[in-house]
Amino acid sequence: MQSVCEPLLSQLGYAPDDVSVSPVRLAWAWGTVPFAAARAAVVNRQRLGKATQYLRTRAKTAFSRGPL
Repeated sequence: MQSVCEPLLSQLGYAPDDVSVSPVRLAWAWGTVPFAAARAAVVNRQRLGKATQYLRTRAKTAFSRGPL
């Protein structure tokens, strides 16, 4: 998170903390992403409608935003 927000944090006067993450924990966290996404899709399937249309809409929104 700090690597993404570092420019803004610096502007606001915050100094980054030294944070270390175990490579095993990081790999585990990334490894669970597909399962969490699939679980969310199953739970929300009625609200989301057709998956392809939902993903197309989300991608269009994500890529149409300008810089923050």
